[in-house]
Amino acid sequence: MKIKQPAVVAILAGVLSSTCYAAEWSYSGEHGTEHWGETFTTCGEGANQTPIDITSPTQAELAPLHIEYQGQISELTNNGHTVQANVTAGSSLSIDGEQFELKQFHFHTPSENYLKGKQFPLEAHFVHANADGQLAVIGGSCSTQGLVPMTRSVRY
Repeated sequence: MKIKQPAVVAILAGVLSSTCYAAEWSYSGEHGTEHWGETFTTCGEGANQTPIDITSPTQAELAPLHIEYQGQISELTNNGHTVQANVTAGSSLSIDGEQFELKQFHFHTPSENYLKGKQFPLEAHFVHANADGQLAVIGGSCSTQGLVPMTRSVRY
């Protein structure tokens, strides 16, 4: 079955507008990064907090990520900051033998993080959780030349 582009745009617009939420934070102004700790306690601690500027990347010998994505998108949501795709079970990431299930992925435009002072047109975050609720996030920015891997982090 072939769907014409205007129909796809109309369907996505309807889905995204029906689940739009008010923004409680932003990158500037009265809800900007300097105020996040007032609303979100963990942000005030300053550990593993974005946005960041990776000014001096470190070369490292890292074990390969073991990723198996088989789930499907179950819901698209516009949360007021980004489009978020929630996914069905069946997609996982293994880090040092520990399993993390893909919960959702979302996008930031422009990128949330910087590489040597450069911001990119788009950044994607793939958010995984283990059985204890600890998160592992894989992130990458997109340029006009393709994906620019930026972050490979475990956030506990």
